[in-house]
Amino acid sequence: MAAYRSYVQDILPKEQFGSANSFIEVSLQVGMFSASAISGFLLDYTGFLIILIISICLFFFASVLISTIENDKISQMNISGAKGNFVSGIKYIVNKKQS
Repeated sequence: MAAYRSYVQDILPKEQFGSANSFIEVSLQVGMFSASAISGFLLDYTGFLIILIISICLFFFASVLISTIENDKISQMNISGAKGNFVSGIKYIVNKKQS
């Protein structure tokens, strides 16, 4: 959940953070409610494997949509944002390894 919020903050101007976070929260709640209803219906009639296949397809479709974001938006991302935090986190984990 933190990753997509950070990603949205990196690609949007600061003035749009409030409305973007509101939209994210509303779509998350609607998505959870409708996904549980649809999953229950599918589970009752098809089985768990079909639900997994549909999930894989939807994740692939979402990754294709994300990849269509213009490259100039990605190049303008704040390095201290999500990417910078990720790199800093990996460096911390590597430096603090327990033997």
